[in-house]
Amino acid sequence: MDFSNTAYQVILGFDAVIVAILLAILYRYGKRRDGRLKIDVLKMKALKSSLDQALSESQRTSQALLDILANHIHELNGILREMDIKEKKLEQYLKKSEKMLDHLREHKKQQNKAVDPYTQAAELISLGMPADDIQRQCGLSLNEIDLIMQIGRNRAQ
Repeated sequence: MDFSNTAYQVILGFDAVIVAILLAILYRYGKRRDGRLKIDVLKMKALKSSLDQALSESQRTSQALLDILANHIHELNGILREMDIKEKKLEQYLKKSEKMLDHLREHKKQQNKAVDPYTQAAELISLGMPADDIQRQCGLSLNEIDLIMQIGRNRAQ
């Protein structure tokens, strides 16, 4: 929906109503007793001037409202872009969490098979699990986990 176009149409409609009211006033007060209109040039010029001023002010007000609306739309579009970026990041975190959860489930299954805690820690490190969680899961000290991390980095180089 084009708000700026709709707002402009509403204001133009309002202007038309003002013109109609002023013409009705002119007609009512301009009638003579015999039913004919008497034309007073000075009154007509004053009314025209008044209408021109009202129209000009209405157009300025309309433009100001359209400018404000355009700014708000621009701000909202910026917010929508930020929300899209954050949504993508959340989806990435969710995928990573699901992968870690799947691995933890698999790990639980293998835990019954008595897996070496150092091998298990190396696998969890490769998945990006925090050292505190690995410590709880494998029963190793933080120093042992740091050593495994350093060995993994050296192998990667």
